[in-house]
Parts: sequence; structure tokens; C-alpha cells
Amino acid sequence: MTVRRHRSTRWRRAVLPAVPLVLGALSLRADAPFVSDARIQPAGSPGVAALLAGEDLPSLSPLVKSQVKNQGFFAGEALGTSDCAGCHSEIAAQWSQSAHRFSSFNNPYYAASVDLLRTQRPLTAGRFCAGCHDPLLLVDDRIADRDLGRDQPEAQAGLPCLVCHSMQETQQTHGGPRSRLGNGAYDVVATSVPPPRGDTGPAAQPSDHTRRLRPPHMAQPAFCAACHKVGLAPEITHAGWLRGQDDYGAWLASMAAGNGVGAVYRPETLHVKRCQDCHMPLEPLRNGRLVRSHRFLAANTALPSLRGDPDMQERERQFLQGAVSLDIALWPAEPGPSEVHPDDGREPDAPPVFDRHVRVGTSGRLRFDVILRNRRVGHRFPGGTNDSNDVWVEVSLGRLAQPPILVDGTHLVRAQAVDENGRPLARRDPQNMRAVVYNTSVAPADPQVVRYEADLAPLWRRLHDEGASGASQQPTPLELRVRLRYRKFTPDYAAFSCRSLPDGPAKQRCVSPPIVDVAESCRVLWPSRPDPESRAGSTSQQDREPLWERYVDHAIGLADGLVDAASAASPSIERAQALAPDRVEPWIAAARLALALGRTEDVLRYGAKAEALRSAHPAHLWLRGQALYRSYRFAEARPFLERAAQIVPQDPNLLAMLARVRGLTGDSQAALSAAERLLVLDPESEDAHHQRMLALRELGRRSESEEAERSFLYFRRPVELDQELRQRFRAHDPPRSQEDALAHTHELKLGTVR
Repeated sequence: MTVRRHRSTRWRRAVLPAVPLVLGALSLRADAPFVSDARIQPAGSPGVAALLAGEDLPSLSPLVKSQVKNQGFFAGEALGTSDCAGCHSEIAAQWSQSAHRFSSFNNPYYAASVDLLRTQRPLTAGRFCAGCHDPLLLVDDRIADRDLGRDQPEAQAGLPCLVCHSMQETQQTHGGPRSRLGNGAYDVVATSVPPPRGDTGPAAQPSDHTRRLRPPHMAQPAFCAACHKVGLAPEITHAGWLRGQDDYGAWLASMAAGNGVGAVYRPETLHVKRCQDCHMPLEPLRNGRLVRSHRFLAANTALPSLRGDPDMQERERQFLQGAVSLDIALWPAEPGPSEVHPDDGREPDAPPVFDRHVRVGTSGRLRFDVILRNRRVGHRFPGGTNDSNDVWVEVSLGRLAQPPILVDGTHLVRAQAVDENGRPLARRDPQNMRAVVYNTSVAPADPQVVRYEADLAPLWRRLHDEGASGASQQPTPLELRVRLRYRKFTPDYAAFSCRSLPDGPAKQRCVSPPIVDVAESCRVLWPSRPDPESRAGSTSQQDREPLWERYVDHAIGLADGLVDAASAASPSIERAQALAPDRVEPWIAAARLALALGRTEDVLRYGAKAEALRSAHPAHLWLRGQALYRSYRFAEARPFLERAAQIVPQDPNLLAMLARVRGLTGDSQAALSAAERLLVLDPESEDAHHQRMLALRELGRRSESEEAERSFLYFRRPVELDQELRQRFRAHDPPRSQEDALAHTHELKLGTVR
């Protein structure tokens, strides 16, 4: 892929106007105040798109039109890099492969979604998407034109260099960056770009060029929040406000941000991981200099496949692999009447085994749990557009190295959005979203369990009938294989998105996004005790983890997921405690289970044991505070939460709970302080606005409390509506009626893999 080189040997000082130009106002037209929070040039100012692109856009129009006509999108020379590539050719080449470059109508999957929005809402609704996806179409409001064409350069440019590198930090009401509002809440200040000047020596001050294009706030995660956080306003939904995708908020509540107050696994020394650390890792240039990668690696494998870019596709695949791990906790099958194995020595309530080779017998039911753990993602996995991501757990059981016989691929890892009738969204149409009926995406650090069962008798009979084993032969072993599979878009959405593309290779690639195996785990099941020599074989990452940790993972997943039968986690916790008596994690897991079971005194006892092992771990404080709060012992809960706040003062979940407990103990001023600290971090927090409203009422500040009440009611999520839509969803989609119950059970059946 080529990148346009610098067009002249003379630095173009007039890349942007010499007079500072704040691209501003929330509303571009008085008659349609649609929700783009980007402060963009009012309609009618000519030439701003070309200035931001640094290109002579009209001269590029014939080339763009030709390629769009032939394949449906433009993927030629990267638009908007001409001035920058003169000195930064390798960085420009990285960006030319990125999803940021293909954010606009050069991305058919996005174009289909915004086209649908523009047909179901007034044309000005396109601004809602354009703030982040189409800034060059927003500067003169062409995104609201009825005859908007995909074949103009501005619609095929994506996010050129000078859009992001001209964003300025702006403080909002509660003292935090305005970018934390999301929805493109940024301010572009378009000043002239000083010519580059070499900085020499370790003590050299940044040049004017560097200060103009790389201000300090660009290194902050909140900079990314401007677009990687979405709120669906009533103008879009024609109903109430809804939270859309929010990778920033999930990161903020995690250990990656230095928070994660309730996380079980917490290193002694915690290193904050910013968005930039993972998605813009340091990458060497040819001269050996390290720079932040502008490929913005994440999880969009569909776009490089669409363009025929195998290098980027492979980079994305490697980035995804191992992000989430899989493990299998398996109970040996209950023997049939003629298959009693007294030497097994396992009671019905015994913990599962993690052995790679397990004896199961030839009848009875096989029970096993699949454990998913987010190992490397600082927010939930998958992130981004969780309503159109296609991620599933694929389980198969059959002979070794043979096609499977029993299969299941019904467990989806996603946040399931539904419309007003409880039907799943299938067209990336947030304007029709009314609720999320379940969320099985995997949170950072904490494991999740999915349960499975299989009747082994029909499987063995089928193998016998097929001649796999005879009367005098011992049945062959079986392979239980589990994979976590990722596809950026569902086949249905891909077909919908790509239908307008001209027939040809690009369209064929468009409708078939590649599948990446994120993780895999296997077990070998034997009808009798396996010969030691047969135990050889490869092991997965989880097979090499400490056994105590695998039992803790299993226990946490059950404790969080089973609700009415959470005590099933007890055997695994007891096994972990026996294996690692000096580790704090099994005791925190025990406290978490006791909290799920409503056993307050046990939470206090286990929490004290955890504190004795490691006092600086905030989870034991959080769990004890939670248990006492739920028991209405607010005064006793507060000291635990206050101590936790000394360890993780910016944790949004802790601040919300602290505001409640301070208010319930009569300390309204302190409650207000916690609520306002939370609003700095998340200006749209329902809890923060509610606690702020209550505190201001108690303090007698009437007008402020009324304003806080209006904010609370705006962001409030009606629980009754969620429950109603969940019931409608269950009626529409019976096979997934239990997906909102974590640790639910799937049955392996005869058939083919999804």
C-alpha cells in the first residue's frame, strides 16, 4: 500500500489558517440540534475539510470516484497524509493500514449502519456518527445532505492526521476533560502548524512543531474516550437515554486503570496500562527509533481482509490470540449400574479435575465447566460494537483427530441489545436499541463459567456401530475440545453491509470476515484408566498455570454466576485453600462466595483472614463493606470502604458505594464530595447524579438538587422496562432464554459445528 509523499521540498506553513479556529458549536443548524458533541466548524465555511486533510481534495476526486465505482470503497493512496508523510513516512504507512483510516464510507460495515440511521431518522442524525467517523463531512455539514455520495474524497478519508493532532483538552463542569462525555466530545483548534525543527540533546525542549501537534493530553486515556464511549441520546433513540459502547468506562473500573477494587487477582505492584500502551505499542522505525504504533491494533480483522491486506490481518490475529484464556474443569462421568469404580475415590460434591487425561466410563452423564478469563484486555472482551461482534464458545466431542460427534456452539460472548419488542438488533442500528438483555462479555481479570453436560451412552453406541470398537476391543479415547472463536461481524450483518458493493473479489471478502481462534483447550476422555505412556500431548496455556489458581478461577465463576446454587463453588475454594494456604486469593474467593450466599459473618471472617495475609489488597475491604451495607449496617460498612478508597481513590464503583454509605450515615457533605469525584470520572453516571441529588437536598441547596434530579432522571435506567424486554426476548429466542443467567448449562448434541 502506498502513502503519498510530501508534494514539495518547501514546508507548507499554511496547512491550517494562521488565526486560531475553534471548530465549534454543538448544533450546526438551529432547526435540528442533533447530537454530535464534536465542536466543528459551522455550516458554510469553505475549505476546512481540505485544510484538515492537508490535501487538494478536488484533484483527487476522479481517482476516488473510479475506485469506489469499481469496488465500492477507496483503499488507494492514504488521503490526509501528504504533508506529514514527508518526514514521517513510516508512521503514515502504519496509519494507512489502520481502522482509523477506514472509519468513514470507505468502510462498508460502517456505511451500511449510518445509511440506515439516515433513513430512519432525520438526515441531520448522521452527525451523531460523523463526529468520530466522518469529521471531514461534519466540518461543512455535508453529512446532513440528502445527496451525500460515498465517492467524494471527504467520505473516503477516514480520520486524517490533523484531526486527532489538532484536538485540544477542554475542562467541563465537574472538572474533568470534556472528552469523557464521549460521542465525539472534542475541540479541534486549527492553528497554523509551525515547520519542524530538530530537537538535539537529552535536555532539548520540544519544538513549537511538537507542542502544536503532540500536546501532553494526547497521552491520556481520556483522549481516547472522546470517541470510544457512546451515549445514545433521546434524539437518537426516540426514547430514553441509553449507554452505548463504552470501552473507556470498562477500562476505568479495572485494574488496568489502577482501580478494580473487587478484583481477586492483584499484583503486589500494579502498573497502570493506558489505551495507548496496548493499542499503540512502541514499534521501531528503520532508523531504530521507537514510536507509538499508528496501526491502532485492536480486533477488526474484517477490514484488512476486505482490502486484501494480509500483513495487517496477521497482526490483528496475533493481537487477539491469548487475550482470553479457556480452561476445562471436568467431573468424571457418573458410572452406570454396571460401571462402579470404587477406586475413583470421589464424592458427588468433590471438586472437578483439571487433568488432561480423565477416565469417564462408557455410560452416564459427563459434566464440565468451561472457564473464560480475560487475561490481556483492559476492558471487557469483546469490546467495541458488541451487538455485531460474533464471538462464541465452540465445544466438540468425538474421536481423537476425527470429526466431532457431539457439539455445541450456542454460547455467544457478547452484549445482546434488543429493540422495543425484545428482538435482537441485527443491523448495527443503535437508534432502535431499548435495552441490553444479557451481557456475557468477559470483564477484565475476573473469570466466567459456562456449564455443559453430555450423555455419553449414545456417543459410545454410535462409535461401536461405526466399527470404532468391537466386542473384544477397548473403546478408543475421546477428545473434548473447546475453542473461543472470534469473527468481527456476524455473517448476517456482513451480508447486509456488503450487498451494495459491486460484484467482485472485494465483495466476496466482505461477506466472509475471517475467524480467529482466540483460545483453545482440550481434554482426553478414556473409558478405562489410561496407560501412562498415552498421556503425552501438547498442553495449553492454562494447563501450565498453578493448580490452585485454576480452582480459584472456577470458584469465582460459579460464585458470581450460579446465584441460587452458588455453594457449588465451595469444593473448588476448599481445594485452592489446601493447595495454597498462604495465598490471599482463595480467601478473597471464599469471601466473595459468602457474599453471594448472604452470609455476612462469613464474609467478615474470610475478609479478616485475607487481610492478615495481605493488608493492602482492597478486595477484602470492599467485600466486607458490601456485606455490611447489604445487612443495613451502614456505620460498620463505612470504615472498610473508606480504607479501600485510600488504596484505589479513583475507582468508580467504590466512589458510588462510598457516596451512598456516607449519605446513609448522615455525612451529606462527604457524600456530595464522593459523588462529584465520580462525576469527574464519569459525567453520565446514574449513581453519581442520584447521590449528588440526595446530598444536596440534605444540605438544603434546593436549586442545585433540582438540577441534579433532572440529570438523574435523564440518565436513569428504568429497571421495569429492562425486565419486560428480557421476558420478551426469551419468548422470541427460546434457545437463548437463559443467556442472562451466568453459568447456565448447555447440552452437547449430535450435529455439526456452527
